[in-house]
Amino acid sequence: MPKYPAKRRVLRKKLPQVSPQPTRAMRIDLDPSKLTDIVRAVVLELAESLPDQGTPDQIEAARERRGRQHAVRLRDRMKKFAAVYNTAWFVRHSEVQAREYREQKMRAFWAACRQELEACEDIEAFTYAVADALTAYRYGFPWEG
Repeated sequence: MPKYPAKRRVLRKKLPQVSPQPTRAMRIDLDPSKLTDIVRAVVLELAESLPDQGTPDQIEAARERRGRQHAVRLRDRMKKFAAVYNTAWFVRHSEVQAREYREQKMRAFWAACRQELEACEDIEAFTYAVADALTAYRYGFPWEG
């Protein structure tokens, strides 16, 4: 006995067969710098149309704090925490040493951090210096193996 009645088979045969249409990926050949300029212009235009942006001095100060220039200035401010970087180097490179030696270097690192923090006037640069010092490992993170 057939699975479906004959009437149903006839209806099924009358349905049009649709083959999948090939889709083409839309490709835009545009220089990345031009695309960046376009996006920047659109974002700045939208930002300028927002209400309550502050005074022109505040806007100019905010523009100075963003982007690559801010990162370069921050990196320069981070350089004054050389003690943190030096002790972090010993922590990172003591991974194959004895446990007591590793603990000694970790305690020296935190002692340097405490000393720098007590005399710190630039908490942003100090925070980024500590994070950078701990992760600046040429083979990846020491705990990854």
